[in-house]
Amino acid sequence: MHKEDKLFEEFIQSYLRRYFPNVVLMSSSDKKIIEETARSLFLNTLIFLINEKSSSMQLIGSTPEDRYTYFDTYLCKKNLILDEVEQRFPEIIKRISKYLDKYFHVKKYITSCFIRDYEELVANNFIANTEELEVSDRNINIKIFGDIHNGSGVSLITFGNEKIIYKQKNVYPNKLIQDIETLFRTKLQYDLDIIPKFLKKDAYYWEKYVSNKPISEDFIRTYYIKIGYLLSLAYMLNISDLHFENIISTSDGPMLVDVETILSILPYPNEKENTQITQILNDKEKNSVISTGLLPIAHSSKIFGGDTSGIMGGKFIREIKNIKNQFRDDICIRREVETTYQKKHLPYYLHNNKELYVDASKYYHEIIEGFSEISKLFIENKQQIIKLLDKYKNTILTRILFRNTKDYSLVRSLLLSPAYSGKEHLIFNKMREKLSNFPIDKLLLSEKKQLLNLDIPYFEVCADSINVTNKEMEIVWTLDNSPINIVKQKIIEFNEEELNFQSQLIEFSITCMNDVKKHQQGDYRKYKICSGNSVADGITQLFDIIESNEVYSNCDNTSNWLSVSVGDYDNLELKPMKYSIYNGLSGLALSLYETYPLLDKKRQYRLKSMLSGIQTTLLKEYSSISDNSFYLGKLGVLYTLKKLNELLDTQVSDRWINSEVENCYRNIPFNIRNDIMGGLSDYILSLQRFEGSKQKIVCLGQQLINNVQSTNQFNYWDNLLTNNVSFAHGNAGIEVALYSVSNTILEAKVVLDDALKFEKFNQQNFGWYDYRNHSHSANWCHGSTGVLISRTLLLKMNEKLKLLTLGQVSMMKEEINHAILDVLDVGLDIENFSICHGVSGNLLALHCFERSNVISNSRMREMIRKEFIRMHNYGLRYGWLCGYGTNFESFGLFTGIAGVLYASARYIQNKSNFGILTPSID
Repeated sequence: MHKEDKLFEEFIQSYLRRYFPNVVLMSSSDKKIIEETARSLFLNTLIFLINEKSSSMQLIGSTPEDRYTYFDTYLCKKNLILDEVEQRFPEIIKRISKYLDKYFHVKKYITSCFIRDYEELVANNFIANTEELEVSDRNINIKIFGDIHNGSGVSLITFGNEKIIYKQKNVYPNKLIQDIETLFRTKLQYDLDIIPKFLKKDAYYWEKYVSNKPISEDFIRTYYIKIGYLLSLAYMLNISDLHFENIISTSDGPMLVDVETILSILPYPNEKENTQITQILNDKEKNSVISTGLLPIAHSSKIFGGDTSGIMGGKFIREIKNIKNQFRDDICIRREVETTYQKKHLPYYLHNNKELYVDASKYYHEIIEGFSEISKLFIENKQQIIKLLDKYKNTILTRILFRNTKDYSLVRSLLLSPAYSGKEHLIFNKMREKLSNFPIDKLLLSEKKQLLNLDIPYFEVCADSINVTNKEMEIVWTLDNSPINIVKQKIIEFNEEELNFQSQLIEFSITCMNDVKKHQQGDYRKYKICSGNSVADGITQLFDIIESNEVYSNCDNTSNWLSVSVGDYDNLELKPMKYSIYNGLSGLALSLYETYPLLDKKRQYRLKSMLSGIQTTLLKEYSSISDNSFYLGKLGVLYTLKKLNELLDTQVSDRWINSEVENCYRNIPFNIRNDIMGGLSDYILSLQRFEGSKQKIVCLGQQLINNVQSTNQFNYWDNLLTNNVSFAHGNAGIEVALYSVSNTILEAKVVLDDALKFEKFNQQNFGWYDYRNHSHSANWCHGSTGVLISRTLLLKMNEKLKLLTLGQVSMMKEEINHAILDVLDVGLDIENFSICHGVSGNLLALHCFERSNVISNSRMREMIRKEFIRMHNYGLRYGWLCGYGTNFESFGLFTGIAGVLYASARYIQNKSNFGILTPSID
């Protein structure tokens, strides 16, 4: 709604005359603010009433506009609607009146403060003297930002051309930062000044108004060093919520305009993990520089609806209420999506009178430089900083957020809705349910009291206390630790190693704002050095990288790794590894298991130690795994534990493993997919790795046959429109599972015959058509590599079962040759070394095919040898192309360096079967 649209104007005037007759004495700007505030608060009720009267034919007029006019200019003007609201919805009018009364009180109090402090503010250069204006309430304009907390709010005071900020907040966070600035001033290359100048009064303080101003081009590098300063202070002092609205870019550097979340602490205890090491890694991630809010989160617009970071954010997508059919009796509110842009936190410079905004991603080195400069001073001056913290331990108050402010705002709007009039208990019962795992009686009582006053609930804790209180100083919550103790412990434990880790996270966070594909380095295809004996050296280096990144807990003897992975929105994430074969600890363990015979005695000892930690972790986390399949869930974990029994002294009972296999089979989802990646084919093939599963496999095979779909050309499963030629997700893998049951289920061979036509139908001159990129691919998961594996497996199985016709055998050999040409064309220069969609998976597939002897190819062995050497020469010199160009690695078997190690180890040992490339028996 535009402000010039005077919706329900007669009702607003009628209401103000009755409840706030002194509004007429206000300045026109203040009067307008009051009117618009009242209008927004009453809007739901007025729309409800006009719609109700329209549907019951109580409005006079031949058009929607005429009926609206009758409602407003007659019923409202004669106070009939106001009388009805008082009668039907007394609690709504009471809440609104109380809220507006509070606004009047706040404005009156701030006005008196400004008048009283005016000369002092002028003397201290907070504002200039405006002699031509009388310092009176008629000339003072007050705008309250956001929500009112504790009976007051941050306010912008405008007096003539002068502006100043009023805050009825605790000033001691500012004083602490000011003292740290003083401590560091002579030790920094640039001034630290990151908070506006302030003037402390009794229960409030004044803050100099700062606005977004251009910087000079020469200052850009310095600006981002100062961003690094701010980031270090925020990280060390646990300042959170530093999103774009709390940062202003000035000509002197970034300015932090809200520090109420200093010494920030979450009220809820961390969710306890089954293993100490996962707890450690999760805590490490949560308490990192990312938690300040300054750094971006990759693809946050898809995940959160926008980028709110203080360094790069500003675009935000939100749901708003849009008023449709204004000035008609069918007026209504529709929820719509709106994109907003905020730039006041972003630095810009002027070029030919144009504003050119700076791209922060080009200056992450400067951010890290500034971060390191301040962080080193924290390391060198720990005792002085702890003394400063102790100085303010009884005066700094930290705000505690129990719920998202957006949730509180929703509740407040519901309390003004006629639909919930007299039913407030339903709203508060819902609030109780959301925190039902905690003792919240006192908290909920205080939340309810504040919300009924239309306040956003506000709670705080003294820095040296564990007692969270409301504005009446009533204790509503007890923390596990005090905010200041947590920060002091962080400072005491902070060292060069942690500084380096946080610096890496800064680079990771900023560089990951680009698409994943942009992280992949682009020079492997030009690298042609294929001589030497580098594979053995590469295996050793890969093992050493894995070992050096292990995080081990002495408390419960568990191990884990922080690993880069691709999230649901193609965003890069740095998380503790989960437990699957595909990209979790089970896959890493299988890679280490394969490497054991190739290492020296010392590394073998360390390898077994790592496997022991993984074994313990898998056993402790086993019950938390929801998926039961081989590649993605429990069957894969059970297979891994079974393999580890061959190396480790601590044995996992075969009886327990077999009973859990039975449980996995019993808990296969009803609506399961059909493919090899966690679907029916995964179970059919992987159960062959466990004894006593023959009947289970037959039952699953029959289900797979029942799920088949057909066209005139071929059989297929799942969605035809997205059905690529794929080993992991399509026919190529399913056909292997189907053949494996064809000797026990007669119908399976009939279904298989038509399924095998799918690949022929989608074949093109180069490889097979890929619907994702409208080209062709050569990966384990999709494309020619999967066809190569599928057809080689089918021909090897056929050597024993003899179920394929001579024509089918001939066709498969042709498809193998076609797949090999495509793998050689596009599959060995991929700028990714992983098994799933990279070079190592393709080389391992080629090696296993060559060793299978299903087709004679005399030159392939030498080519594979050279390509393995090429990959290792590059990896040893430039890195292993599994971290997506970041300074962190992916340790997954199918997604990271564990796969490179696995493929290389099996190649060196000349193992002929496909191993983990297929779920079937090896």
